[in-house]
Amino acid sequence: RWDEVKPALKLGIDACLKANGRDLTEMVDELEARYRRTGNESRLEWSQARELVAMVWVRIWEQRRNRTIASLAPIPVGSMTLGLRAR
Repeated sequence: RWDEVKPALKLGIDACLKANGRDLTEMVDELEARYRRTGNESRLEWSQARELVAMVWVRIWEQRRNRTIASLAPIPVGSMTLGLRAR
């Protein structure tokens, strides 16, 4: 049910967006403490919620990485490519 996974999903989104370059593995203890404080409306134990947090984190990180890579690609113009980068 949505109510059971919502706290873990919100935590994963928030943590990834505010990680400031830290890796998920560096934040596990902090995330567990936050989940125990805020996830009380969920019946998921931390061991289950941790998997959801990690899935959300990876998904957001990959989307951000792919956007960054795409923004660095040369801009094609007809049959030639300018050395300009899209932003």
